Amino acid sequence: MTNTLKDANKTHALRLLATGFSKQFVEYCEGDQRLCDVMHELVTDFISENIPVVNEDDQLDLAYLLLDKVYLTATN
Repeated sequence: MTNTLKDANKTHALRLLATGFSKQFVEYCEGDQRLCDVMHELVTDFISENIPVVNEDDQLDLAYLLLDKVYLTATN
């Protein structure tokens, strides 16, 4: 087998693994507090950089509302 064919076969096998485990990975991420921590940090930074909300309570409310609009899903 040529290296190109081996690389193509390896890539195909890895794509099959990724497809097969994508839903399980989403479930793993959804159950991990680190994802919540990262998303909270990102939404806070996003609001600070892009949305001029002065009141901290409003920033927190907006952060929760934005996070409520985010959906983590696996695609094939």
